[in-house]
Amino acid sequence: MKFIVVGGGLAGLMATIKIAEKGENVDLISFV
Repeated sequence: MKFIVVGGGLAGLMATIKIAEKGENVDLISFV
């Protein structure tokens, strides 16, 4: 399964780390 996390704030980074730790594919997208 592939996940896309939109928002690179603290919560977005933590969500990305947790998903990656489970071995899933995850993309982090942040708009500045």
